[in-house]
Amino acid sequence: MQRRNLIVQNHIRTIKRGDKKGGVDTMVDETIRSIKEAEQQAEEILVKAQGQKEQILKGASLQAKQIHEELIEEAKRTAGGLDEKASEEAKNQEEKEAGKLKDVIEELKVSAREKKGAAVQLVLSELI
Repeated sequence: MQRRNLIVQNHIRTIKRGDKKGGVDTMVDETIRSIKEAEQQAEEILVKAQGQKEQILKGASLQAKQIHEELIEEAKRTAGGLDEKASEEAKNQEEKEAGKLKDVIEELKVSAREKKGAAVQLVLSELI
């Protein structure tokens, strides 16, 4: 905006001075020069914006990759922890079931001894 004001002021001075080319010709030349400068500045802005866009995209891509890797590592740690927990629970359940089985086996042994004793008594009673 400031640059535009300077250009307009130059136009006004040129017209007041009454250059040899004439006020209109000078004003046209100044306008053309101003337009070319504005186009050049616009081009520079576009190039700069493109560079910034590429930097932003590159940074976002790197950040996304890093976040992805962190999530994968966390998932692996969580899965490893769950695997250990499941193994521990399975071991505990196995020990509990082994204890129950031991009790059942002991009960069967006791029952078998009792039946053996009864069978011996029955055989002896038949012999006598």
